[in-house]
Amino acid sequence: MWPRLREAPTRGAARPVNLAVAVLILAAVAVLAPASPAGAETPIVCTGTMGPAEPWYDGAETYVTPYGNVVVPAGATCVLVNVQLYGNLIVQDGASVGLCIWAGRSLILNHIYGNVTDGRDASFGASYARIDGNLSAVDADLVSTWMVFFDGSAAVADTKFVQLFESGVNNATFTGNARLQLVSLGFGRNLSCERNGIEIIDLSASGHRSGQCATNYWLPPP
Repeated sequence: MWPRLREAPTRGAARPVNLAVAVLILAAVAVLAPASPAGAETPIVCTGTMGPAEPWYDGAETYVTPYGNVVVPAGATCVLVNVQLYGNLIVQDGASVGLCIWAGRSLILNHIYGNVTDGRDASFGASYARIDGNLSAVDADLVSTWMVFFDGSAAVADTKFVQLFESGVNNATFTGNARLQLVSLGFGRNLSCERNGIEIIDLSASGHRSGQCATNYWLPPP
C-alpha cells in the first residue's frame, strides 16, 4: 500500500536464450556471485548506537545495512540511526529501542525488511521509518511511532502506552492496552480495538473499523 523507497527499473521483454549459453551464464554467475554477508545467520546484538559514523557526506544520505536479525538483550538500550536492516528486530524483555534519523533532506532512511517484536516490559519507539513486516507486542511498556509505515500488520495487546502518530498500517489489532492513542493513523484494510483505555482515536483512512475504533474519539480534558 505504501510507496516503495526504491523501485527496480522496468525492463523490456526478455529474448529467448540458447540453452548452452544459458548454462554457461549460470555457471559464471555461480563462480562470481559474492558469498552471503558475514554473520547473516548470527543475531546481531545491539546495546548502544548502530548507524553510520558520518551520517552525511557531501550532501548524500548514508546508512548502514546489517544483514540478519538485530537483538536488543533484556534490560539493554539500542538506538538505530539511518539503518537498512535486512532481518528482524527483536526487543527482549525489559529492553528499549529507538529508530531515528539524522536531520537532512531524506525523511525515511530507516528500513526494516522483516518483523518487529516488542517483549514484555520492553519499549519500541520509531520515527521516519519503513517496516515491511509485522509489529507484535504483548505486555510491553511502550509502542510509539511517528511517520512509520508498515506494509504488514500490527498486533499490540496489554501494553501500558500505545501511540501511533501520523503512521500507516494495513491491518491492526489493539486489545487490552492501558492507554491508546491513534492520531492521524492511516490503515488499509481492517482495524479492531477492544478493551483499551482509549484516549484519542483520530483515523485518516476508511477501511473496516470495529470495536472501540469504529468511531473517532477524543478523551475530554480533565
